[in-house]
Amino acid sequence: IGPGRSLCAPAVLWVLVSGCTLPPSNIDPSGQRIVAPQAGEPAGPYVEVPARIGPGDCSEFALTPLETAASVGTEVILVASVRGQDQYMLTNKRVEWTLAESGVGYFVDFNRAGVMDYLVGDFTRPRKVTDRFVITSTTRDYQRLTRGTITPGDDVLIRPGQAWVSVTSAVEGTSLVNAYVPCVYGWDRRIQTATIHWVDAQWTLPAPAIVPAGSRHKLVTTVTRQRDGSPCSGWKVRYEILDGAAAVFAADNSSTAEVAVDSAGQAVAEIYQTQPSTGVTRIAVQIVRPGDAPGASGRQLTVGSGTAIVTWSGAQLNVRVSGPGTAAPGTQSFRIEVNNSGSLPADAVSVNVTLPAGVSYRSGNPAPSVSGSTLSWQVGRLNGGETRYFDLSVDIASAGSYSICAAAQGSGGVAARNCAAVTVGAPQLAIQIRGPDQAVVGQDVNFVIDITNRGQAAVSGLLVRDTFDAGLRHSVAQGAVERDFPGAILPGETKSIGVTFRVVQAGRWCHTVQVTGPGGIAASQQACLQASEATGAAGTPGAGATAPGGGLSGSGPAAGAGVAAPGPTTGTPTSPYGGTTPSPATPGGTGPAAAPPAVPAPSAGSPPATLPPAPTGT
Repeated sequence: IGPGRSLCAPAVLWVLVSGCTLPPSNIDPSGQRIVAPQAGEPAGPYVEVPARIGPGDCSEFALTPLETAASVGTEVILVASVRGQDQYMLTNKRVEWTLAESGVGYFVDFNRAGVMDYLVGDFTRPRKVTDRFVITSTTRDYQRLTRGTITPGDDVLIRPGQAWVSVTSAVEGTSLVNAYVPCVYGWDRRIQTATIHWVDAQWTLPAPAIVPAGSRHKLVTTVTRQRDGSPCSGWKVRYEILDGAAAVFAADNSSTAEVAVDSAGQAVAEIYQTQPSTGVTRIAVQIVRPGDAPGASGRQLTVGSGTAIVTWSGAQLNVRVSGPGTAAPGTQSFRIEVNNSGSLPADAVSVNVTLPAGVSYRSGNPAPSVSGSTLSWQVGRLNGGETRYFDLSVDIASAGSYSICAAAQGSGGVAARNCAAVTVGAPQLAIQIRGPDQAVVGQDVNFVIDITNRGQAAVSGLLVRDTFDAGLRHSVAQGAVERDFPGAILPGETKSIGVTFRVVQAGRWCHTVQVTGPGGIAASQQACLQASEATGAAGTPGAGATAPGGGLSGSGPAAGAGVAAPGPTTGTPTSPYGGTTPSPATPGGTGPAAAPPAVPAPSAGSPPATLPPAPTGT
């Protein structure tokens, strides 16, 4: 034995002997602490594990879904979202996934690293270590997991700061998946567990149905095993009416029904309406695995859900009457619109209008059957979505408020009614005559007639009549001239027309304007002027007189003659009456021909009306 070995043997012996004589260590029998500090043990230095959390460190993470059910052979995607203290998502954080050995299933896919992850110093290297252990890192990318299908309804969206794995199982059972995020500060929050219940089942929910209102309809849900198509007898389907048109289940006249899957793999519930009405009823459908099914461990589990739609259809009539809200006495037009908004035709449809007192029928398109004050149209069949129109003209003789109501009805009790209200007001007309109050014999004088509607309804069909004294002469009429006023005058609106006379005698001469219309509309106003003889050299018109001219023969209105809209005059400087100085005589003329004096312009916003060129009168 060499010298080295001779020294080792005594040392070993000393250790063995001293170990038997040293005082026993402080071991915590509970296992929470391996070695308890001895009394008087120094306070440090110790390294805290975990270290104190910093502003950008992980504070929590969320795992979704925490519990779900899926058919065997499908893939369930689990997503872990890691957040900091400021609730912002954190990228490039390690997430470890472990599938419990006691359960079924295995990992299939996971999010992989990109080039940018390595450039920012993340060397986690996501990988599948085994079928039951996967290491990932929260991604820096936005991803859409389409599952390779064209149906967007099964897509899963992944945002930066999330990591994901997919899990599947070929047999029924339960998978327990633990997600562990090492960077999360609190140890009570860094591990979460997701539970996946795998069932060998597939189901078909009731298809949307359109049925007649008031009828009965059967909701059929089919539940079979995926591997061989055999019925899942004993399973349950729960139906619950959510909202929409009122209906109940026939089994117990309630809004819920729970039906067992029969030997054909079907769970049938009958629904009906206690009071027929059109509309849509939404029904929630849940597929329930019973607690006594294999692998259920006595726990009832909802493995699938969806919504069924039942549309109660029928004819639905709608009526709309449109017309003027305000009007003047006279003929008024209304339109009646009848529509079937239902999906089934309405048969034997008729439309009736009963005219109120003070309203009489004038015409209709199409023409109705008239019986006293009642108008009727026979429509017959009105298909779903079809609309018919009826135009109606009536005469309203006096002011007041009236309602024109139309009612439509068809077979099966479908009916609708609508009214249009109209206020008929007696228009209040005001007349103002603007023009000179002095003139000289031989002078042409212009007057502007302003007609204002101070009533609450538009007025039309007016007749304007101007009666004048013998000292005034009109180019085409003696004593009076009248003209139909074109268009309508709206409430509050003013419209103007002009009239021109030639002064033929000295004295005080007047003309009176009368405006009449339907329903007894009437207004009048008078204007006068003082005419004096012309003064000046013989053969020369005096001050204010016009130069010689023609156009008074009556064969047609000369310039400035007749009832017409006043227009601008020519010449510069103005006369005391607002007109122009006389222009030179027109060669070959037989009388004065200068432009007549201008008259004040019509009120703002009311341009003079332009009347037909050939007036009528006496």
